[in-house]
Amino acid sequence: MPIPGETFGHFTITRLLGSGGMGQVFEAIDTRLDRVVALKLINADLAGSADYRARLAAEARMAAKVDSPYVVKIWEHSVIDDQPYIAMEYVAGEDLRVSTASYGLQQKLDVVYQVAEGIGAAHAEGLLHRDLKPENIRLTKAGKVKIFDFGLAKTVQADTVDEAGNIEGTLSYLSPEQLAGEPLTLSSDLFSFGVILYELFTGIRPFESEHSAGIVYAILHEDPTPPCEVNHELPEWIDPLVMKLLGKVPADRFADVAEIVNFMHSAQLGIAGAGEAGYVEPSKKVTVIDLKNLSGDPNWDYFCMGFTEDVIREISRRTNLVVSAEPSTSVSRDVRELFARFRSDFV
Repeated sequence: MPIPGETFGHFTITRLLGSGGMGQVFEAIDTRLDRVVALKLINADLAGSADYRARLAAEARMAAKVDSPYVVKIWEHSVIDDQPYIAMEYVAGEDLRVSTASYGLQQKLDVVYQVAEGIGAAHAEGLLHRDLKPENIRLTKAGKVKIFDFGLAKTVQADTVDEAGNIEGTLSYLSPEQLAGEPLTLSSDLFSFGVILYELFTGIRPFESEHSAGIVYAILHEDPTPPCEVNHELPEWIDPLVMKLLGKVPADRFADVAEIVNFMHSAQLGIAGAGEAGYVEPSKKVTVIDLKNLSGDPNWDYFCMGFTEDVIREISRRTNLVVSAEPSTSVSRDVRELFARFRSDFV
């Protein structure tokens, strides 16, 4: 790995900015054009694959075509001494989570519009990000959004989850189809955008757990609490905006970024019907805990099991609640703890 002061081709390395699944990113000086760049050097294990190199080159060419003030520009992509690299626009500033911590609603909405325009510009070139998250979005000192790493041959796979729940970043922002290993469309980025908006407006992520498996399950099967129930100061139209973006299947989400922006404009102008957006209020959830046999007589165990099954069956038949069951042996009987653990509306 280069160190500050060393040269790499026509670049002079200034400092290490960060590292990730693709490689290391350095601040460097392009001595041919006398400008500061962010220089990404691709990891050796990826660089050794001819297929990966070809895909990286193709996506770098696509990314270079994106013409948006809200997307980091790709200056060049090439190979020096068998080392693939990408030279990008250098952007000073803080990531989205840090920079918007003290923002009011209108300031956050201004940021949302900028992010949406950046995503839309990349999607117009057929470019999928695959790893949208606050860390990949930076705000300059002037308050302008810059989205990093569109395309660029990222390999984001559900089976590379580490013990901290990270997949080249943060598991919580991946779409259900990414986690299921299904083919990705541009709609996958819209789901990630929805997760970002949820966190931006509420201060918490919609899908959280102590364990990565819990996050995966929540993304695939659970509907989060609507944002307005978390932050009561939000306008009502934020719920249909965010919850539609978080649809479990692409067909349930907005068709594209233009539809998102149109919805937001209409909602802010108070146009009738704008707040609906095809959004359906998620069903309430109930967790059924097995009836516990306190008699000491094991002959009653069969009755407890049957009674619990009857409760589950009758709730499912008579209500529209989403029912889940949990064996009594696996949890405490403290009701408050049960609500917190199962994220249910009823126990």
